[in-house]
Amino acid sequence: MRGVRWARTSHVGVAAAIACVVAFAAPAAAGAGGSGAGGGKRDVTVMTQNLYLGSSLDAALVPEITPAQFVATVAAIYGTVNATKFPLRVDKIADEITAERPDLIGLQEVSNWTAAVTHAVPTPGEPTPPSFDFLKILTDALASRGLHYDVVKIANHVSIAPVPLVAPQFGCRTTATDCTVALQDRDVILRNHDAAGLDLDLETAKAGNFPTQATVQLLGKPLSFDRGWAYVDGTFDGSKFRFVTTHLEVARPEEFGDVQEQQARELVAGPLKTLRPVILVGDVNSAADGSTTDSYFTILRALFVDAWRTNGLKRNPGFTCCRAPLLNNPTSMLDERIDYVLTRLALPTSADLLLGEIPTSPLPHWASDHAGLVATVRLF
Repeated sequence: MRGVRWARTSHVGVAAAIACVVAFAAPAAAGAGGSGAGGGKRDVTVMTQNLYLGSSLDAALVPEITPAQFVATVAAIYGTVNATKFPLRVDKIADEITAERPDLIGLQEVSNWTAAVTHAVPTPGEPTPPSFDFLKILTDALASRGLHYDVVKIANHVSIAPVPLVAPQFGCRTTATDCTVALQDRDVILRNHDAAGLDLDLETAKAGNFPTQATVQLLGKPLSFDRGWAYVDGTFDGSKFRFVTTHLEVARPEEFGDVQEQQARELVAGPLKTLRPVILVGDVNSAADGSTTDSYFTILRALFVDAWRTNGLKRNPGFTCCRAPLLNNPTSMLDERIDYVLTRLALPTSADLLLGEIPTSPLPHWASDHAGLVATVRLF
């Protein structure tokens, strides 16, 4: 883990100065018909949430792993995905969305685990291996609460083709012929349908992958994580803006840090390059205290303001990551801030953490290994 570089202090100072300039302009904008009693406009509410794949994949991505070890590791990963119970923990996320009613949501790790019985003959009454489409499960949970969120854009990232699944509890008993499981990772933008055509109109939506990617060897073949972004241009109460969600590469100690920092530069030169006000949300995987990589500061240097630094830092550090893989830790364990709402040419007026605690469940105790973040942003 790398220490803080002294030069970074000035980057935070620049961001704070920008926030002061925007804040100074806010009363004039409100008096001219913006947010406030006179204009009747409201701030746009946005949210970011990493849903958590349900298990770490690291044990399967060891270069020297043998085919037999790989099959056993896949079985353990799939077992953890079942144990972390996304259909249960999504209820907490849906409750938080219901309470906050964000206009736009950026989601990361919106997994689609697809399990299939291939050659096995199911025993009567024996359950088959479940699949988990996190996006459908979440939107169904919201609909059951009377909320309707439209899928604006899906960014597809790493895709792991069907691999053998051993799960005897689901009738998958042999190593290669009974069952398979596949994984598709996605980032997603959701829009509150109730805001459509009233305050919020959306235009062009795009998604893409970074030119620079981390690759690992999976059974002797290269596997890219295909990290990327999605954005949508829109108008809120007559003000144009761009909403972007992203998930940068994980920067393990001495591994992939350079890749992540290059992805941050590509983000700034790509989807963040617009004359519109920008709201960026997502899991940047770069600590706000400067202890890991420079990616967070690369974005701040592009004249972005951190909603938590502007609104929440005096209350608490705002840690968003990370909890135990099984989500069974009784206390939060969050110890770094890597999930953000960052704005340019727009004023973040509030920011709050969504901790996702499920106190009534013995396992899991938490809705995700990340806390969510909701913020309001004033557009001019």
